[in-house]
Amino acid sequence: MNKNNFKIDIGIPSYNEGENIRKLILDILSQNLDNMSINSIIVSSDGSNDNTIDVLKKIKDTRFKNLIVIDNQDRKGIARGLNQIIQNATSDCLITLDADIKITNSKFISNLAGCILNEHYDHTSSAIKPKKQNTFFGKIIYSSMEIKNYLFDNWKQGNNIYTCHGLARGYSRRFYTKLMFPISIGNDMYSYLRCIELGYTFKYVKDSVAYYKLPTNFKDHKRQSLRFLNNSSFLTDYFELQFVKDETTIKCSKIINCIPEMIGLILKNNVYILSYVFIFLYINFFYKSERVDQAWQISGTTK
Repeated sequence: MNKNNFKIDIGIPSYNEGENIRKLILDILSQNLDNMSINSIIVSSDGSNDNTIDVLKKIKDTRFKNLIVIDNQDRKGIARGLNQIIQNATSDCLITLDADIKITNSKFISNLAGCILNEHYDHTSSAIKPKKQNTFFGKIIYSSMEIKNYLFDNWKQGNNIYTCHGLARGYSRRFYTKLMFPISIGNDMYSYLRCIELGYTFKYVKDSVAYYKLPTNFKDHKRQSLRFLNNSSFLTDYFELQFVKDETTIKCSKIINCIPEMIGLILKNNVYILSYVFIFLYINFFYKSERVDQAWQISGTTK
């Protein structure tokens, strides 16, 4: 790996993100990359029916050297988009970004790629932070995410399956050339497990933060929650059951040091947390058996 000529491909799977994708690409091009450089930006549009493609065609910037746009006419899910991006990637490192995130740190990309270049990790993920909400429901979900993120950030020094966030991930060349996403739902967990299964290493990069929007209503939150609750059942189609359990189960003995801070967060947001507990139990009791559409499955079991 040549440290003086380290190339990065940026991949963006997108569906109807015409409003944000131009800003995201311009933010990427404004990044401080140190001794690294962006080789290409690869966008896979998943049957977008808004102005996403037109927006991409109209971007004029001297830093915009190599744009690859894959304009799929049908919608088959993010797994296809990620696989198309991997198939078109040629660089030392691949960074995939959700099209609807916001990045503010000028070293966001170099932090994710730097762990691969300098520390020889094969898979990295940024931290994530939800945008603050003004509605009561929004504050409920925001408060619950504060507690979850604190817990996940402190388990296994932060390097675990729950900090492998789909919003922004980095892959070494040797990893992404062995990676193919068979599922859309839980694809972030899939990439983490595939990395560990191959004997490679994962690094959670706290210094890079991707900002994102939370669900703003119960219907969207329920759909997101059901997908998360069903991730393990999907993953066991591709990995051994015990392996999935070992990587997804947080033992109580491992979180004792987190308890004081978590109690503080609960007390600070007690009304919202109690409301979230009610919502969580309600979804689990009335909807857990509801069919989750594991849409756009690419292939069968790989075990």
